[in-house]
Amino acid sequence: MRKSDDAAQMILIASFAIGMAVVVLTLMLNSIIFASNTASESNVETNVYDYSNTVQVTVEAYEKAYSYSYNGSVNDAKFNDYIGVFSRKMTESCAFCGVIYTIEHGDFQEPYFTQNGLIDGKANWTVIERINNTDTFMVAINSTAFTNGTVFSVEAFDLSGTIWSAKFVRSGINVNVSVTDGVTVLDTYSSSSGEMNISSNLIDGSSFFNYYFNDETAGKTYSIRFINGSATSGTFLIAGDTINGNQFEIERIDVVETRIEMVKNGNLKMNALIPITLPKGQA
Repeated sequence: MRKSDDAAQMILIASFAIGMAVVVLTLMLNSIIFASNTASESNVETNVYDYSNTVQVTVEAYEKAYSYSYNGSVNDAKFNDYIGVFSRKMTESCAFCGVIYTIEHGDFQEPYFTQNGLIDGKANWTVIERINNTDTFMVAINSTAFTNGTVFSVEAFDLSGTIWSAKFVRSGINVNVSVTDGVTVLDTYSSSSGEMNISSNLIDGSSFFNYYFNDETAGKTYSIRFINGSATSGTFLIAGDTINGNQFEIERIDVVETRIEMVKNGNLKMNALIPITLPKGQA
């Protein structure tokens, strides 16, 4: 009877030991799988950041090359030399990681008033937010690029809504301007050149025209947005101070489309065609 009891106890102890071993093995396996997944996800996330940083560095290089080569117009030789040096340095740097980096760009184009500067870009967008003072506000509209029957608008708005707007529409070879306070039309003008110095109340270079921008925005915290920016192309410069005391300057003269390619181990990891507006300025 004792031998039978001893055997039963040994079977029970052995079963318990096997069960514990299975539990420990399962926990270890789960830990290994978790660690492997975490490492894999970490690598993927790193790649995302690597590509994002590459785009940012490339955009900044184009902005610096533009500033370096611009003197009323772009000196193509100086611009291409700058980008050529940057491209070689990036290629050498990426080679250490086994990555082949290449860039190529198209011609400079006059930008549309969309967010990315291209005609198919976001047409309604906020250029700068929370302003308390605008020192410079200049817009030059290309009337020949204006789509007939459409309206392009520049607006200042706050929490109450639109507090000032200038609506532009093509009329033959001219651009008709209509300024409102968001509700009432304050004044109108037909511009022959499309040049608007809004902050200095000048139009067509030297003619006086009261845009009422300074009157309607004085003492207010406001933002500036473009509406239907795909209607026409042109340039702009906006500079001033935000509510937190920071100065800003946003200027757009040209846009260029740049293709960035990154190949690793024979596999294409990145192929991005990005529009770069120049110069970007500080916001």
